[in-house]
Amino acid sequence: MLKFRKEGLVYIVISGLIITFFFLVGIRYTNFLFFIIAGIMIIPAVFIIYFFRDPERYPDTSGEYDYICPADGEILLIDEINDEVFLKEKVRKISVFMNIFSVHVNRSPIDGKLVKLVFNPGIFLPAFRDAASVKNERVDFFIKGRTCNTRVSLISGIIARRIVPFVQMNHNLKKKERIGMIKFGSRVDCYLPLDFKVHVQKGDKVFAGKTLLASK
Repeated sequence: MLKFRKEGLVYIVISGLIITFFFLVGIRYTNFLFFIIAGIMIIPAVFIIYFFRDPERYPDTSGEYDYICPADGEILLIDEINDEVFLKEKVRKISVFMNIFSVHVNRSPIDGKLVKLVFNPGIFLPAFRDAASVKNERVDFFIKGRTCNTRVSLISGIIARRIVPFVQMNHNLKKKERIGMIKFGSRVDCYLPLDFKVHVQKGDKVFAGKTLLASK
């Protein structure tokens, strides 16, 4: 059975109340226009329900050194950069762009301990722009694992304005465990050691908790 996030409940209730309001007004005044409006409002209501879906996911592989994708979407960037924030070395950066139709529940790519959780205020550039990684509002998850240390950044976009972590600092994470979500489309950046072999390329469609991003 398909699950839905409780974070979407308020949006679903509001949508339902609006639809009910126009439907009842249509009955009260016998005005077909209000029925049409109620019918039109069903479309965004269905989208909101769809947006907050939270399907179960199972990794394509089960290797101890597998780095599983933390987000649904499309591979936007694969690069090597110097990470001065957490790993303090040259790392592989893999960016996943999530559009408004992607599942927006994000997951841990490895088993490990969440040693740091940092909210970084910023602006709201389009998430596909490179500058969004450093300039946009984001939440950084710093995970210390037995196989590697990694940083996973949930980044807001021009539409997405709310990042909701599901876990707290010092929580022991399991691979593919839900860690948070970004409401209404954005981007997730992964920073991992260079000795991991990347198994995806730019433009690939990926799925959180399922697709193998890298391994060693």
